[in-house]
Amino acid sequence: MPFLSQSDYDALIEEYELEAITDQSPATRKVAEDTAISLVSDHLNSRYDTENIFNKTGDERHASVVWVCVSVALYLLHQRLHPNAIPEHRVDEHNRAMNWLKGVQERTINPVGLPIPTDQTKDDVLYGGNLPRNNRI
Repeated sequence: MPFLSQSDYDALIEEYELEAITDQSPATRKVAEDTAISLVSDHLNSRYDTENIFNKTGDERHASVVWVCVSVALYLLHQRLHPNAIPEHRVDEHNRAMNWLKGVQERTINPVGLPIPTDQTKDDVLYGGNLPRNNRI
């Protein structure tokens, strides 16, 4: 079962609008969804177990990740049709989604419930050293 479903779009777009921008083609929507999931995964991969995140379905999924994926997919679908005439609200929603992803990467946003790998492959590495000494006599 795919990560995103038709009902995930209900909060952001009317069904007839979604059908219009996909030309009523499930394949067109799937390409946009796959691309959106890939982009979101690229952003989350440095900290989280993205395979675990995107293998979940239904209520097991993280609501913010679903929202970001849908926002990005809708932006891509609009961009496909009219790259120079994407609705302003869609651009704003896409920018909010990308800012959320950037915040997660920069650790200013720490989503509760996203799976962290148990094998410590995504642990932070601290680096640095002692301050330089002033050995002048």
